[in-house]
Amino acid sequence: MQSAAQVYDSVNEIKECIYQPDYFPFAPGKIINDGAFSVRMPGEAMLDAGIKAGDLLMVQNESNPQDGSIVVALINGNMVIRRYFLLNDKVCLSPENVDFPAIEAKKDSVNVCGVVMNRVPA
Repeated sequence: MQSAAQVYDSVNEIKECIYQPDYFPFAPGKIINDGAFSVRMPGEAMLDAGIKAGDLLMVQNESNPQDGSIVVALINGNMVIRRYFLLNDKVCLSPENVDFPAIEAKKDSVNVCGVVMNRVPA
């Protein structure tokens, strides 16, 4: 699993990050061992889930999300924020907006950086 700092270095779309190694106010009682981070939603792919462009997303480092979790993932160096579904040896990253396509890729080509725990509206 990559650390939050490594994610920041590898993704140009992330304009603003807030590193929170010991404090994660949006997940009461959750123990954070490897930190948490925040990113701004870059587009409208998750609009129907209530996540709008510019919203600040609180993300907990997690490389093995549960099906249906909203994740921050890297595919070929590009950041995507989508719902995660594991289908045998493939991952489906599904948007919550009909104007955006689902992304299917081999599991080993998708680097899940974390699970979205909450959002702060823009």
